[in-house]
Amino acid sequence: MNASRTFGEFMKNKRIEKGLTLADVAMKVGCSRVFLCDVENDRRKPPENEKLEMLMDALGLSASDRVECYDLAGNARDAVSQDLKGYIMDNEAVRMALRLAKDAGMTAGEWMEIADEIQKRKKNL
Repeated sequence: MNASRTFGEFMKNKRIEKGLTLADVAMKVGCSRVFLCDVENDRRKPPENEKLEMLMDALGLSASDRVECYDLAGNARDAVSQDLKGYIMDNEAVRMALRLAKDAGMTAGEWMEIADEIQKRKKNL
């Protein structure tokens, strides 16, 4: 994720890349152009849940763009990314592992090693 990019900038760039107007996207999402303009200019928080999904669908975001979108939206709301919230809250072991890692002061590099190992296991399935 580009830490300097905001959710609004990301969405505006994607909309323009697709050649869509605010009106086009607003109609697909079922919201006003003013609301979308405010979101794109970071005057409003990103939409949540169904509206965020509809916005991503309206923009035809790729899987990797969706991950970035979730992260930027979560960052803008100072919350856990929407696609992870349920997984974390539904799994006590995940919450325990995250707390242990936090308390142990795990670094980003250590987390990347774990992520790499998970990727290797995923490829072997």
